[in-house]
Amino acid sequence: MKNILITALLLLTCLTHAQVEESSEKWQKIDSLEILGLVESADELTKDLIASAKQKEDHLNFLKAKIYHYKFHQIRHENSTNYILNDLNDVIEKVPAPYENILLSYKASFLEQYFQEIRWKSRNRSTIDNPDSGDLETWSLHNLQDSIQSIFEKSLKQEKELISTFTGEVETLLNPNYLNRQFKPTLFDVLAHRAIEYYSNTSNFTTPKPQGFFSLNSPELYSPTPDFASFPFPEASKNTSTVKVLKIYQKLEKLHLEERNTLPLIFAQLSRLQYVNDNYSASDKWQLFNTALDRLKKRYKNKQGTSLILVTRALDLYERSIVTDEEGKLENPDFLKQALYLAEKITNDYPNTDAAQRAYQLISAITAVKLDAKIPQTLSPKEPGRVYISYKALDSLEIKIFQIPENFPSLAHLQKKRFNNPGNHSKRTAF
Repeated sequence: MKNILITALLLLTCLTHAQVEESSEKWQKIDSLEILGLVESADELTKDLIASAKQKEDHLNFLKAKIYHYKFHQIRHENSTNYILNDLNDVIEKVPAPYENILLSYKASFLEQYFQEIRWKSRNRSTIDNPDSGDLETWSLHNLQDSIQSIFEKSLKQEKELISTFTGEVETLLNPNYLNRQFKPTLFDVLAHRAIEYYSNTSNFTTPKPQGFFSLNSPELYSPTPDFASFPFPEASKNTSTVKVLKIYQKLEKLHLEERNTLPLIFAQLSRLQYVNDNYSASDKWQLFNTALDRLKKRYKNKQGTSLILVTRALDLYERSIVTDEEGKLENPDFLKQALYLAEKITNDYPNTDAAQRAYQLISAITAVKLDAKIPQTLSPKEPGRVYISYKALDSLEIKIFQIPENFPSLAHLQKKRFNNPGNHSKRTAF
């Protein structure tokens, strides 16, 4: 598919000094050729790197070159999905863990992008009992969704290998935001959060509420890690979106609790609490959420941990500040001020942190000027009408209302014609 551009994993490398010296010149040339639009020449150099890295068993450089080759192949060939799929399958069988896991996660993302591209125009595809594994045209949407789920699950196998691989060794799996690296210190963290991102979207599942659907209505889901990690889920619900997400969080929190790795543990706990709260079905969700945040704040008093907890609370206050009752009145009119106070405190007390960056974004959203007016499309003659004005971050607002003739649109059109007529320069009037 021509429009499916690979954006999933950017596999840069963390190699020995000798390996970097040997390959860096070629990579610089490949990047230069790509910038100039000479994709075919760039692809030829990429193929040379693939062959060289394969011979030296330089897996990271090999994976990077493969990903670049797939990107260039997509640009040069309109129908490239089956070629990439089959080549991925071949490479996955030949590389060891954890490189196999990296490619599995990449394959899942590649298929997800393909699914998003064709989901609407191919929603009536018939289901084939035995689709061709190398021909995506024979896969139904259900086949695709089930395969993506399964591949993400496989990408998290061989946990010990993934846990022992630090992100510094494959640092390109992280976004180029170095402030975030400390929250995902291992390859398992990176791939787990990628799987969570997919599983969290219930629309990626064939049936949003399948048999055995698990409803989030248990207060224990807000519990501290030791209790949450041992929370039992019904066997019948193991393939549901919710349970898949929560089981991964159980593994992440248990891992970092055992290793006493505070920041990744706090990050995983807050992510889990936010996910639970977003999907919780009982009425006491906000009380449970705030209690959990208070508990975390009391337990973890280091700089980074406290800032993460505070920014989570500030964002929560901001989201809840717009909630209205049945009469349209704000239920929490002071929450916006509280959110702004917390955000400013974070930027002052915890500068140069990820939380501070998020707090700055929140301050911008809160303080941004906003003005909106709504007027009924039709007003009865000589009858009073209403104008709804909403505004934010303004100290004052002055409104002027003018009476205009009924044929105003016609007059405006005539005035525009006079203004644009080159023969009537002396009659032009600013309007």
